[in-house]
Amino acid sequence: MTTIQTLDRTLALRCKRACAEGRSITVRYESSGGWNRLTGMVQSVRPLKVNRFKPLWEITIVDQR
Repeated sequence: MTTIQTLDRTLALRCKRACAEGRSITVRYESSGGWNRLTGMVQSVRPLKVNRFKPLWEITIVDQR
């Protein structure tokens, strides 16, 4: 299980849709170590109230191995 925090609203909405439809998704995201790729089922997507004009999204994905 991997938790990603991102400012990308489009990514968060794609993950929300995949979670609602119950399908797998492949996500490319940037972390401190560079770009990563993750494929799995989205468990949850929720906004964190850090800044009201630009929310930080927390996405939890269960890895498929």
